[in-house]
Amino acid sequence: MHFDHHAGLGELGTLGRSIPVHAAADNGRTGDPAIGAESIASAIRQRYGHAREFSIREHAALEPFDTCGFRVTLIPVRHGDLACFGVRVEDTETNSAVAISGDTDYAIDERSREVFGDLDLFVAEASVPARVSESVPSGRQPTLEFDGEHYDEAGGPRSVARGHMTREGALALAADIGARRTRLVHASHFYPVAEASCEPLATDGERHVL
Repeated sequence: MHFDHHAGLGELGTLGRSIPVHAAADNGRTGDPAIGAESIASAIRQRYGHAREFSIREHAALEPFDTCGFRVTLIPVRHGDLACFGVRVEDTETNSAVAISGDTDYAIDERSREVFGDLDLFVAEASVPARVSESVPSGRQPTLEFDGEHYDEAGGPRSVARGHMTREGALALAADIGARRTRLVHASHFYPVAEASCEPLATDGERHVL
């Protein structure tokens, strides 16, 4: 779990109220190598356990839990060697569902794909267009060569760098899981200017009615 994913969490402690923090239990991957945490829940506990306002609640991956009127499922994805999870949020009254991919490459396993499936809205990370993926410095490292799962039929890369997707990879994953609407986020400055605001890249302030 990279620091940029939870760096603002400590600020919530200044609200002066009880705040439940839902986090993944150990799934066999490193939660935060900088502090030796074995799960994301333990990483949160070590970094923010001093904040008495936080009540850290651990959840096993792929096991739904209810909070704030929604059913939530933490879904394992692939972000290098780090533990990383996407999240599925369902409104059980309307049977609508939205999911966020989290930082991941394209080749998540079949069980995760099944749980992501049948979405009204999929918010997927798409770091770069495939055709400029070699412009990403870490995308050129020989140690990060991918196997065949990460390429489309024409040989275009669906994954890039250490655990991210290209735009084409994100759209392919959205099609694989049957998402009815897809918005792309996590866009880097490697997008050409002419493509930086093109559909289906999301923009700040979007609202979606499900």
